[in-house]
Amino acid sequence: MSETSIQISVTKELQKLEYATRIHNYGMARVCGRRASGMAIGYWLEKEHRSEDYGTSYMSHLKAMAADEDIHPNVRAAAKRLTTYKYEVGKQEVSVNPLADAMLIIRYVEHKLNEVIFPINED
Repeated sequence: MSETSIQISVTKELQKLEYATRIHNYGMARVCGRRASGMAIGYWLEKEHRSEDYGTSYMSHLKAMAADEDIHPNVRAAAKRLTTYKYEVGKQEVSVNPLADAMLIIRYVEHKLNEVIFPINED
């Protein structure tokens, strides 16, 4: 995936996430957060040639990141929250702010790659 196409895809998912949050569809917001951050992780894995240890789906990317001791603890925690399903709320912490969790993961990936995936609009 090219840098431009990853930017477009991540931007679309984050826009869907924001809309889902506005209409109080928090399940869909988490799904969009998973997709946006999973896309960013997938892009990073492609650039780093390390997809074999992170799986092939966005969820497997997030679950692997949540378990990877080399990842910053705050980023691991965000990945874990995003992978938690609604029915598991009593068992572990579900993401109550999927936008913040997704952005933390996206910014972490940007830092690792030293490139911008989701540009900040400065209008």
